[in-house]
Formats: sequence, structure tokens, C-alpha cells
Amino acid sequence: MARRPFNTGRDCTLVFQGADGTRIDMSRVTRFMADATDKLVRSEPMTSPPIQINLPNGWQGSFELDRNGNGFDALIGRDEATYWATGDFGTGDLFQFVSEPDGSTTTWHFVGISYKLKGGQWMSDGVVKQTLEFVASQRIAV
Repeated sequence: MARRPFNTGRDCTLVFQGADGTRIDMSRVTRFMADATDKLVRSEPMTSPPIQINLPNGWQGSFELDRNGNGFDALIGRDEATYWATGDFGTGDLFQFVSEPDGSTTTWHFVGISYKLKGGQWMSDGVVKQTLEFVASQRIAV
């Protein structure tokens, strides 16, 4: 297997599972980003320099995809109907598979994600691009 010097976007595959357990087709993802979030905890003693530490505080991110079906629209509709009928609102999961330059695969599980959909802009001569933004409790190596 040929080794590559670095990763490109083609090395990333995503699998999304909604709060109701539905798996959504993610074959047309065009952009993905995820950032660790942290909380700055700081002590400011009067007789010494400040002491600070960044504590892990979840993850946030988004992905953009070319709409190729009603998967996310239907999921959001089911989530909304469940909320209004029962008051419940679950969380989903996101899995990221990365083909590493050395030929190995790294798998990340974003746990307990809360998400929102930006439905896209509909134009006569353009692809409808949807964006799903999320926050996650953790990202765990699988």
C-alpha cells in the first residue's frame, strides 16, 4: 500500500445516527470540521502569578452535504414531533473514520450530540447544500 505524506478530505468518512436510532446516508459530505471546546479555570492569587488550566468541555462542529434525499429533513421532523408529543429530546451519535497516511484507520465516536439543521438554499441551477451543526459531550477513540 502506498503511503501518503498527509491527509486530505477524501480520507474522512462519516456515519450519523439520529436520536431515534435512524442512520442517515452521508455519501455526499463536502465539508466537515470538529473542534474540542474547553473551559478556562483560573486562580488569581494576590501574591503570585495567575494559575490557569483549560479543562475539556466537549466538542462542537458541523458538516455540509449535498442534499440527496430527505434523510435529515425527516429526522428533524421526527425529533420535533417527539418533543411536542412527549417532551423528550434525545441525542445522536456521529462516527468519523479516518484513513491514515500509513494505511491504518482511526475511528472517533462523538457521543451525545445535540444537533440542528440548516436546510439549504434552493435555486434553479445549484446544488442544495445542507449544514448540520452539533455539540458533543465527548469524542472517544474506538
